[in-house]
Amino acid sequence: MKLTRKGKITVEDIDIAPLMQHFKENLVGALRIPVTYSWFISGNVATGVEKDLTYRLKKAVTAKDVELHVKTAPTGAALIVDINENATSLFSTLPRIAIGETTEDNNHIFSDTSLAAGAELTMDIDQVGSTVTGADLTVLLHCTESIYEV
Repeated sequence: MKLTRKGKITVEDIDIAPLMQHFKENLVGALRIPVTYSWFISGNVATGVEKDLTYRLKKAVTAKDVELHVKTAPTGAALIVDINENATSLFSTLPRIAIGETTEDNNHIFSDTSLAAGAELTMDIDQVGSTVTGADLTVLLHCTESIYEV
C-alpha cells in the first residue's frame, strides 16, 4: 500500500495470506448466525415418532438450546420430547414439561451438539400427560451456523 499526494490509498500486490490465516485462527467462532428449527403440534398432544416436520440440514450447525411450550399443561405425567439427528437422540437427558407447567424445565442435557450437513432432524413425543395430555405444543431447537467455511 502507498499513500498518494491526494490522500488516497492505492493497493499494489498485497499478500493477504497472513491476514486470512489470522482470520481463520481468531475470528471464525465469532462468525456464526442463529438458526432455529421449529415443530408445532396443534390440539391434544399424542406420543409418536417423527411428529410434524422433518428438516434436512443444508449446512452443519451447532445445537445450543431447546425450548418447549404448551398452551394447556400436562397433568398426571410430564410431557417428554426427543429431537433426533438421523434417528439418534441429541440428548442424554430429554427435554420435558413438568406436570402442571407450560414451559420446559431446562434440565435437558445434550449428548450431541454437532449436527452434520445432510442430516435429517426429526421430533418424537415420548410421553404425554396421563390425565391431561397437554395441548398446542411448540418445540424450538436453537442452533448456530458458520458463515465462514475454513
